[in-house]
Amino acid sequence: MSLSHAAPLPIKPRPYGYPAALDVFPVDPSCFYANTWGAPRSGGRRHEGVDIITARGKPLYAVRDGRVSKKYSGSALAGNGIAIEISDGTYYFYAHLDSFAEGIRKGSRVKAGDVIGYVGSTGNTLVPHLHFEIHPKGGKAVDPTPYIAQVDRCGYKGPKLPKISPPTTTTTEKPTTTAKPTTTEKPTTTARATTTTVKRTTTTVKRTTTTAKPTTTARATTTEKPTTTDQPTSSAPERDGYTPMSAGAPSVELTNSRVKAKATNRIKVSGEQMLPGNLVRADLKITVSGTTKTASVSVSNCDATPEKVVTVRSKRKATKTVVADLNASGEFCLVSSANARVKIEVRRAWTKADRQITITEEVTVLESVEGRKVPSKGNVIRVKFGNFESLPSKPNSVLLSVSATGGKSASTILLGRCGSRRTAFLRVKANEPASKEGWVSVRGGDLCVSATVKTPVVIKVLSVG
Repeated sequence: MSLSHAAPLPIKPRPYGYPAALDVFPVDPSCFYANTWGAPRSGGRRHEGVDIITARGKPLYAVRDGRVSKKYSGSALAGNGIAIEISDGTYYFYAHLDSFAEGIRKGSRVKAGDVIGYVGSTGNTLVPHLHFEIHPKGGKAVDPTPYIAQVDRCGYKGPKLPKISPPTTTTTEKPTTTAKPTTTEKPTTTARATTTTVKRTTTTVKRTTTTAKPTTTARATTTEKPTTTDQPTSSAPERDGYTPMSAGAPSVELTNSRVKAKATNRIKVSGEQMLPGNLVRADLKITVSGTTKTASVSVSNCDATPEKVVTVRSKRKATKTVVADLNASGEFCLVSSANARVKIEVRRAWTKADRQITITEEVTVLESVEGRKVPSKGNVIRVKFGNFESLPSKPNSVLLSVSATGGKSASTILLGRCGSRRTAFLRVKANEPASKEGWVSVRGGDLCVSATVKTPVVIKVLSVG
């Protein structure tokens, strides 16, 4: 069965040697996208697609001739999704659809440009957009941004995109679950005998709440089949009055890399990621896997004798939560009795003044809506943290992620405690997107936001102190 579309779409010749390239762009303008491939996502995952922000209800088009190989409804993260597979096994995945086009079902044949569904915000997002993935020959996802840029209809003006590389995978395995197909986490760091490289990521997204109706820039999360541990996750007992949180608490990932047997690995915590300096202890989640024999992992503040915290059997995985002391440089030391892969996540930390820093769920507290942007000329938008279930009502300070898109002229986003002077936080060039993360002191009050020119803005809370 072939489905029709309202109007013929421009079809560009595919580059020779790149069979996964697109024939048509998946959505009509106006729209916006940026290259967010590999960006941190909840649970330590990485973004394996591109988010095309556009209006709810717009038609979505098949990018190639093929068949509907998968159709998802009501997935917790992907929402409504659909996969279009072509003859060589390559498939294109669309997520967060509002609804499917009439007659679309698993096995349906489609032509490039056929309407297959409509833009929505189902799953783990509140912002209407298309999450789009490319899996050459049915294998792991590749960065789709250069592919969609070849048939761009949004007027992409971001940084220069990488060249498309010919697919090298020959994997034909396809996911069989009802969750959105995706790949497993790809470690990007390598441990050495005396040090561990820190990999940056962000926090867990679990609940998103806004003070305004979302219609503009925001990121949607990719889906992932939950990883099960072969050994029970356990928590260490209370240590000097500091008790570790549950294993499922929001966290930031410090490292996920191989460590060599009996080598001392110094892992920096203080000042890393979203964490401030002057930390003296941290609530850690330690996951050990990839061993060929039983391995024990011990930690210390690099001055004392290492204390064993977790043991894992050969080819198994084990997780332990523990509160560890840090040395004067904000580090702790880790030693494994055998070669292993060790993932370190931080959920809380304490300063010398015993002030607690807690990693929160990533909570969207402000999103611009159509016709209403962050105001200028002294007018402000007030954000009340107490309106959000997962945030304290009177935090001392908050770690914010602020994203904005410039209009015809440049703009500056100003933030501060309501009743106090706001200061410049993010400068946005005309017609370009910009983002920044940083701590803002609110001293138990509300957050006030303004701009020098009316500007669409998205603000997320990543951590509180």
